[in-house]
Amino acid sequence: MQLVGRILKIQTLVAVLLAGLGVFFISWPFGMSALIGGLIAAIPQLIFGLWAFRVRGARNARRITQNVFVGEALKLVTTAVAFVAVWTSVPWLDAAGLFAGFVMTIVTLQLSLPWTLGRAKTL
Repeated sequence: MQLVGRILKIQTLVAVLLAGLGVFFISWPFGMSALIGGLIAAIPQLIFGLWAFRVRGARNARRITQNVFVGEALKLVTTAVAFVAVWTSVPWLDAAGLFAGFVMTIVTLQLSLPWTLGRAKTL
């Protein structure tokens, strides 16, 4: 579970930094939309991590595999619901900022995962 928390911290930091830069250099709606996009990426990833890594041990391999598939489904559904909710309820939403925050947070996950796994003692 430490790995999940570490990755969430990194993703949240990137989302907040991107939002701050967006507000400072572009506009308030862009920056806030980038923050929302980052959270739309990070929160479902947290749900996946908590669900998928609930069980450990070689004896639980089948259960771990099932948890990964269920966690991935939960992540996809949560992401879709979050996009629909935000898109329909935030009138000042900046689409470029939303997708910039979402994509940067996903890219951060992909780039930080090998580094984070290399430092992790256990999952």
